Amino acid sequence: MTVTLSAESKYGFSGQYIARILGRAAKFQFNREFVGSKSGKRLDVSSYTTDEPGLYETCDVTKHGKEKAYLIVMPWKDDLRKLASDTEDALAIAKRLDSGEALEQIVALELEPMNETKYAVRCTECKRDDLVDGHCPDHPEAPVVNSGVEVPKLKEDGTRAHRLVYAIRKPGEAKKAEAAATLDAAVDAIVNALQALPAAQQKQALKLAKDRLFPKATETTEPTEGSP
Repeated sequence: MTVTLSAESKYGFSGQYIARILGRAAKFQFNREFVGSKSGKRLDVSSYTTDEPGLYETCDVTKHGKEKAYLIVMPWKDDLRKLASDTEDALAIAKRLDSGEALEQIVALELEPMNETKYAVRCTECKRDDLVDGHCPDHPEAPVVNSGVEVPKLKEDGTRAHRLVYAIRKPGEAKKAEAAATLDAAVDAIVNALQALPAAQQKQALKLAKDRLFPKATETTEPTEGSP
């Protein structure tokens, strides 16, 4: 699992860079660790391949000046992904990094349903939007308008399309997410272990595990005569 970051300087310019952001810095905004190597005849291309999550900054140099971009590199399922961020979020994340939080505690990745705009010629009278020749058969004298409607974007197989996005967690949300992940891992381990047993023994194994985890209090006996 690796991702490659790049930056370049246009012909006649130099100074491009790639940096990992470690936190905030009073004078330079960010505490940067410069990474990557330069190549090209004029050393005008920088690249960096990494397998580590992190908040990164890339800086291209053009005739208009420096163009900075911020990227969040995070694991997603069995892959490593990079998502575009912005200065505001980068500053917020860097401040949390200074407090000792890990990037995985600060940022969460999730799938977001995608929409697309469907353009149609719509009848202003009945709002019908399947007009073929630009005229409504039910209201031929009514004016029509071109309009766009947001509809769910579908994949080729007809299922809803999604895109990967990130969200910045609040400190309390990070702890809850860690607890939920631990619980899910424990449940997965139990289910995997039980699946190795015949169906008839699975309930028995659950009962034995419950008895071991939550043993019943031992019954106390009445003292006999003469006992202390």
